[in-house]
Amino acid sequence: MTVTEPSVIPPEEATLRRKLDRLQAELRQYKELAASQAERLHILQAANEGAYRDQYDAAAGPHLCPASPFGQAAPTPTFEDRDEAMAWLDAQIRIEVDPTRRAAWRLLRDATKGQA
Repeated sequence: MTVTEPSVIPPEEATLRRKLDRLQAELRQYKELAASQAERLHILQAANEGAYRDQYDAAAGPHLCPASPFGQAAPTPTFEDRDEAMAWLDAQIRIEVDPTRRAAWRLLRDATKGQA
């Protein structure tokens, strides 16, 4: 039966083990921070895409005007013949609520009739 001396860790090895433990704890902390930041980024990105989608849908799609890329009004239709254009102008006059705009539509209709 041999008696062994208790194992004694040299001071430099003990210092290295403390540094290793501290660095491993710091690494765990940074991994947790990275995971929480990735989750936060995912949530914010989803919210941003949802807001963009809502704004895009509210504007009825893209428009080519650089001053207002989300558009201001529905595009004006093109007409194959004059009768269709005049019917469209008459419909605009009937549905317009604002009297000033209604008068403007009438002026446009009258000017268009005069070009016939």
